[in-house]
Amino acid sequence: MGCGKQKGYKELVRATEVSITMLPKIKFEIIVSSKEWEAKTIDAIQKAAYTGNPGDGKIFSYDLRSVMRVRTKEMDTKAIN
Repeated sequence: MGCGKQKGYKELVRATEVSITMLPKIKFEIIVSSKEWEAKTIDAIQKAAYTGNPGDGKIFSYDLRSVMRVRTKEMDTKAIN
């Protein structure tokens, strides 16, 4: 939940104006195996999410230093597969 630049909206509830400031948000965390897949993934998300209106979202990309599967203590690519 959040409001971002949209600042929420006003709605009539039982004839009373109510300010809705917390809007539902979705967060995706996607791990890809190469720069090529990074570019393809970002392009696909941008095309699917674009409306041209505030609230379309942001895409952050960063390197992943390490991964551990807690149950087995496998590390990095073994933990992801």
